[in-house]
Amino acid sequence: MNASPKPQQDSGNESRTPRVLPFSPHFILPATRSDFTVLLKQDGRLVLYAKGGDVFTETHRNRLLEMGVERVYVRAEEKGFYEEYMRAHLGTLLDDDSIPAVERAGAWYQTSIALTREVFENRLSTSASGKRFSQIENLVKATAEFLTDPLALKKVAALINKGFRLYDHALGVMVLTISILRTFPGVDEQLLTRVGMGAILHDIGKTSLPGHLLEKRSDLMTPDERRQYRAHPATGIALLAGLPLESETIHCILFHHEQADGGGYPSGIQGNDIPLHARVLILCNAYDNLIRATADGPARKPFEALTQIKADKDYYDIECIKRLIMVLSNAEIT
Repeated sequence: MNASPKPQQDSGNESRTPRVLPFSPHFILPATRSDFTVLLKQDGRLVLYAKGGDVFTETHRNRLLEMGVERVYVRAEEKGFYEEYMRAHLGTLLDDDSIPAVERAGAWYQTSIALTREVFENRLSTSASGKRFSQIENLVKATAEFLTDPLALKKVAALINKGFRLYDHALGVMVLTISILRTFPGVDEQLLTRVGMGAILHDIGKTSLPGHLLEKRSDLMTPDERRQYRAHPATGIALLAGLPLESETIHCILFHHEQADGGGYPSGIQGNDIPLHARVLILCNAYDNLIRATADGPARKPFEALTQIKADKDYYDIECIKRLIMVLSNAEIT
């Protein structure tokens, strides 16, 4: 690729306009190679800016930004190559302070939601499960580093708080769990990664439940349906049996419906018998369920969700509740 790229008319654009997906020129990272074509709009036409297989340079990104270009494009049929590129370089992108926080948050969300959707739709049961597992680990590490900035949490929260699907909830729980857990002394990046992975995967067992059960109010379930539903933590562990899960990750999946007063499931353990990282996730799981529309009711505002959490305080670790309030307050999430 030339050091000073010049747009060329896209040869595939003569007879029809190809389906394309927009992305920010900030995501063109120097010294990285893309397997997708980068297109640019000029005078309403798509022109070739960079060919797949070439290596990006600093000039490629800077030239676009100097021109005031806000969006470049990738062909829809090359979406998979673009997603793999973003997954491979997400950590570098999130660490680049020259990229506006809102752009980095958008890149994080776009990459995270695509990967998490694949995990829940395929249950990590395909031949690519090892690769996907590694990508989840890298995603969690990049997320933990990015969320050290309270502004990043605020931007990310605005993107993830609206979805109602299992993978939307998984991301919400992961972000909040990492943000709260790191406020405790002695928590290192290794623990954050293991717990973050458990947060993403905590509801994977629900993918084995019939759809009608996921859409049914819990208080209307029959005893048999309730038993089936309450088996999903153990089912999740079974689904992931072939993967190298650390004990902290397993705790998060298995214990996420336990309660501090011993009234939870599947084991009914209570208080400090529940590991701290699991106690954090239990609270974050409950809070995130409250701020989303579910079978049990409409989405609540953060303040309303916290009010409910306080009313049910016997279910949760009190110190975790205090830190949840602190984290939300610092990020101005109200």
